[in-house]
Amino acid sequence: MPKLTVANLDRHWAWTSRMFRTEHKRWVNLFDEALTRTSDLLAELEGKRQLAENCSYLLLSKAVNHILSMWHLANHGLNIDASLCARNAVETLLLLQICLLDPEEQYFAQWAEGKECERAWVRKQLDLIREVSVREIIYSRSSDEDGENSFIYGWLSKITHANAESFSHSTRAKGANSFEVIVGGDTQGTASMVNTLFVISLSKLVFTEVLCASVLRLEWLEERKDQFNSLSKAVHALAKEYTQHT
Repeated sequence: MPKLTVANLDRHWAWTSRMFRTEHKRWVNLFDEALTRTSDLLAELEGKRQLAENCSYLLLSKAVNHILSMWHLANHGLNIDASLCARNAVETLLLLQICLLDPEEQYFAQWAEGKECERAWVRKQLDLIREVSVREIIYSRSSDEDGENSFIYGWLSKITHANAESFSHSTRAKGANSFEVIVGGDTQGTASMVNTLFVISLSKLVFTEVLCASVLRLEWLEERKDQFNSLSKAVHALAKEYTQHT
């Protein structure tokens, strides 16, 4: 293990960031596009005096900050903590989804008054939804999606909790009977995790943004639906391409 100093870590992270952006260039490009779409929606919601719009702006901003933290940590090969940030982002996005799908908008009011919604409750409530009418849209949900959010949350939790399984993400085999403990992050052998983190974060972000715009700013979305659809298809296409080659 190299000596841990700020200067050494800065040099190491500069190197891992260059490697990351080379190895994951296509994800980097999609991430950049997703940030553009996110900025557009946040600008549309910012400064409004309606409760739902204000709460959505705050929750979406919080989720984006978690995703930006995930991006920064993954750039430096710190994938366990990148996974924690991805999990925080997913939790926030799911909370926004259940608030948006409440026709009475009571969940927004309760959240604004300080009520804390249990993560498991949010996932369960989303699984119970089949079809609901909210403002100008009718939202339909397939039973094929049941359990998806719990599976994602469970997968991320296994990585982030301090159990024996999580340490497989911070160690690397070194010979037949020994392991190297990685301190300071590394990009070697992390392509599968990085791809999964991007798929989870970007797909949940884009879906939630489309839902948010559909409920709160349908006319605005109609003018930009091709951009969001194109981004969503690109994320899923790249994810599928990766799984076919692993």
